Amino acid sequence: MSFVVGHGVIELSCIFIAGGAGLLIGTALLMPGDLLRADALKSRGMEAVRLIVGCVPLLVVAGIIEGFISPAPISPMIKIGIGLITGIALYGYLFLAGRH
Repeated sequence: MSFVVGHGVIELSCIFIAGGAGLLIGTALLMPGDLLRADALKSRGMEAVRLIVGCVPLLVVAGIIEGFISPAPISPMIKIGIGLITGIALYGYLFLAGRH
């Protein structure tokens, strides 16, 4: 657990966001609403691409943590602290960004 906790919060969050992007594309195909399927796919596809592009820097950070901090012979409490700090920072941004 101490190996995964440092980078797992960010990585699993990106996996869930990518799943949401896939659901956007799926709903465009299955439930296009008043739009043509091609138009719905184009608009929701652009939203999905924005989500995935937003995940790229997060996955880079998770990869750096996984490569340098997770295998390091340091205290598991430090790794848990890094997981907590990155989780608070990520979800603080996601919940508070864009508010006026």
